[in-house]
Amino acid sequence: MSGMWSDRSLRTPPPLTDGINARHLCTGAFLQQEQMQSEHEESPPLVFFDLETTGLSRDCEVVQLAAVSSSHSLNLYILPRGAMERGASRVTGLRVHKNALYLHQRPLLCTPPTEALLAFLCFLRMCDL
Repeated sequence: MSGMWSDRSLRTPPPLTDGINARHLCTGAFLQQEQMQSEHEESPPLVFFDLETTGLSRDCEVVQLAAVSSSHSLNLYILPRGAMERGASRVTGLRVHKNALYLHQRPLLCTPPTEALLAFLCFLRMCDL
């Protein structure tokens, strides 16, 4: 791959302006597709989203839903019913303690799971998807 993207920058790009880390969003296929699009061709809106979960098991729960598209962004936290795996807490900085969700020891305002999903669907509609 040539240009401003090195192998290292694809693994750990800088955070987006709204604080959502884009490390999961940058892929060679996306960059190649973007380069191939004509400047005169109107492209469909793109939405990038990231989920943080309580772990990697089949019964893990979503604890954060973040999305970004052009000038719009969404970032919601969801209090899980169960505990977080230690590895997930280490990676995300999220912890559950006494029925509350914390990010780096700061309490978070949480959205119920159904409301979070509805908010994400509204976000997609706002982005014309």
